[in-house]
Amino acid sequence: MKKYTLSLLIGCALTAYATDTPITNSPTDKQTVKVSKMNLPQVFQTTINSVPECIEYCVDGLSLYAIITPFGVVFYWTPNISHNSPDLLMMSHNTLYDTPLSEFDAVFGKAYVPFVETILQLATGIKSPVGGGRERHKNWGKYQSVAFKEATGLGHPASVILKMFDSGGLKPKGKVIKRGKDNIFIPCKTNGCLEEENSALGNSLRQENKMGGTPNQKASNWLSDFYNGKAMNTTSDMLNGFGGNMVNMNSVASNTGLSDFMRGIGQGVAGFGRIGGRLFCPINVTPFMPYYLSGLDALEWRMGYPISDWRYSTQVLNPLSNDGISTKVKDYIQLGKKRIALPAIKEYWGNIYPREGVLEHPWDSKRGAVITARAADIMVEDKKSTRIRYKPNNSNNGFGGWGKLFPISGETTPGQKAAACHKNIANTGITNNETGGYAWTFWRRYNCDMMTTGIHITTLKFPEPVCLTDKVPE
Repeated sequence: MKKYTLSLLIGCALTAYATDTPITNSPTDKQTVKVSKMNLPQVFQTTINSVPECIEYCVDGLSLYAIITPFGVVFYWTPNISHNSPDLLMMSHNTLYDTPLSEFDAVFGKAYVPFVETILQLATGIKSPVGGGRERHKNWGKYQSVAFKEATGLGHPASVILKMFDSGGLKPKGKVIKRGKDNIFIPCKTNGCLEEENSALGNSLRQENKMGGTPNQKASNWLSDFYNGKAMNTTSDMLNGFGGNMVNMNSVASNTGLSDFMRGIGQGVAGFGRIGGRLFCPINVTPFMPYYLSGLDALEWRMGYPISDWRYSTQVLNPLSNDGISTKVKDYIQLGKKRIALPAIKEYWGNIYPREGVLEHPWDSKRGAVITARAADIMVEDKKSTRIRYKPNNSNNGFGGWGKLFPISGETTPGQKAAACHKNIANTGITNNETGGYAWTFWRRYNCDMMTTGIHITTLKFPEPVCLTDKVPE
């Protein structure tokens, strides 16, 4: 395997004598679960709970604006902020028809597999059931090193959370309009009146509340449009009733702990200048929107290098490239009554490039993490790509962190801090799932001025950001 070093081999030999979390080539029973699915309410609840640890809300500096009025020029300072957003839901799984998210399978399950089989047959001339590799057959090769996984990237269902809050906590539940001499209160269908947005989310909410909107599109037609590179604005049934947007959004609105947390941020940032009506930067991610489906990218996802990622040959062929997924593992040995700490060992799980579904590693959860990171890299890369994907709009400040969604029980990575989010996906846990399904929230980072009314004069950055929440650990 690429990049295994002598120190790793020596370290593994030493830890054979360890009494605390030894490094092994296969998971123990304590590190293995069997969980088949998660659903949208669970995704929302887990994400809500992780916001305080994952959002990393900081004031980076102050921006000066000028407003020209008939009476002169008015100047004001506003905070320049940065924060993470739960933009994307990333999943790895053994087969196309069995993802960790039950609602995804319900919508696309019947259309997805035959569509992929059709495009593979047209490309190769071979008619066969879609697949790539199997981890075991009648328990043969239970811990086989080489395996194949599929990957899926969606607009995170809970990305709507940040849209629902303003600087005072929850957004108003209605709006006031003037009719003649009277002020009339019109309640929103959703907190913050998100159904009025000119977006795919607004469209789906208008349909769900019977306020109009674009008609549904069959999943098979949607997949065809995606594959052929057409402009994608909606995800058919997936967006327009996928588990009920309203139910999940109301669960956010009714969470008093989250509201208190948001109000605390608002109070903290208010001391830096004018904050306007919003607490977060504009986020333009469509919830439930499939941005990457490895089945539609089947040729390159299955054939691998050099068919795929030949443009990254300098990294694929370089044994010293920096695209490895790895973590530092700490352990101990017991000599009589004395417990001796061993030096931390850098354990490599795999490499980002080539970005394909095949990976050699005996531990399935580690394979799942590397495969997921590969899919995320395909989806958000800025370079002109030959891959079949629908690129989400860029975050303007890069990567924020990984938050484990599924499965979330079991042991964390040895020697690493247990946290809702980590910068390094390899530190989010090693729990093996016998069903082969894993899911993460891919948090992206944004930077903006809280108010942008008038003419921007200058931005003064602080030597160090003033963070109102904890930073995401490595």
